Amino acid sequence: MNVLLAIQLLLVSLFLLFFFVYLFATRRFITGAIRTNAKVLSIKRYQATKSSVFIPTLSFMDQTGQEITIEANMSGASSMFRKTYQANDMIAILYQPSNPKNFITDNLSGRYIYTFKKAAPAVLILIIAGMIFIFTR
Repeated sequence: MNVLLAIQLLLVSLFLLFFFVYLFATRRFITGAIRTNAKVLSIKRYQATKSSVFIPTLSFMDQTGQEITIEANMSGASSMFRKTYQANDMIAILYQPSNPKNFITDNLSGRYIYTFKKAAPAVLILIIAGMIFIFTR
């Protein structure tokens, strides 16, 4: 089999994997989630090796009226806080009623990061299997 064809098949497989994970996992999360607005309490900046990581602390009220305060590590909020939001700004989020600390931002990046987190183990396995297949031929 041609190496170029194998790489193309690997890329198509990755695309299909993300599509199906989005279709089943992310859409299921979104359908069962409750939309609300969260207040940005603060934004911490951590210096990584080559860039900075911005992690906001958000606060919102769940459906029972309980106030939830949480750092938005990988919920889709951290990647978009570079210079977009300030303390006391409001941001739309989607959270699970059974576990309000399980939330994503209600935007494209929040959905993308959630999909990537769910698909990451399968993507890794698919890439390794593809590379083994390509280089053992």
